[in-house]
Amino acid sequence: MTMTDKKFDFSKILNLYKRAKPKQIILWAVALALGVAALVVTKNVVACWQVTPLAGIPPASCNSSNAGVLETPVVNEQGTPMPKATPTPAAAPSNPLPPAWDGASRVNLLFVGLDYGDWSADREGASRSDTMILLTIDPISKTAGVLSIPRDMWVNIPGYGYGKINTAYYLGEANKLPGGGPALAMKTVEQFIGVPIQYYAQVDFNTFVDIINLIGGIDVQVDQKLILD
Repeated sequence: MTMTDKKFDFSKILNLYKRAKPKQIILWAVALALGVAALVVTKNVVACWQVTPLAGIPPASCNSSNAGVLETPVVNEQGTPMPKATPTPAAAPSNPLPPAWDGASRVNLLFVGLDYGDWSADREGASRSDTMILLTIDPISKTAGVLSIPRDMWVNIPGYGYGKINTAYYLGEANKLPGGGPALAMKTVEQFIGVPIQYYAQVDFNTFVDIINLIGGIDVQVDQKLILD
């Protein structure tokens, strides 16, 4: 017998139905209804799952304010998406000092130069890092190296997702994280570069002015005519 010779015999189903007692029919109907209800509930729970964070957005049928709607990112004046700042606890104690140096291990330092807003009178709030330079010193070989990190490098900022690396300092200061902006900037560079950072040095434009004044100023002789438009 081939597969085409097999036919579904509906008469068996009808005979079974005719021989069934009313109680059996009621039980079948209840079981079928419970099965359909369980299927619908399971489908809705899976589709609108909110117990744990999942990628994507819930469908429009879910009773959620974010259902079927993509979140619009916040962009700066240049149109670049900015990282989302999440609520954080109020002021917390700063990070403890790193362990004492053993005199032989490599030492890494992060130099952070703050942007114009740090010394501008019409700018309020936390500053961003305008310059980030990683300095590494090897006491064994008595060598050192520096790595300049572009301020617009798109990296993962711990706790805030992806954004420009110069916003790590701002987020740490604005949200009063332990260690402030320097700590979050160090963690971001550590994760991005893949090396531990023990220390940091922070300067702003006022520091630059102070250094120039301490050495008695710098005279600049301009031998070419400048036209400022």
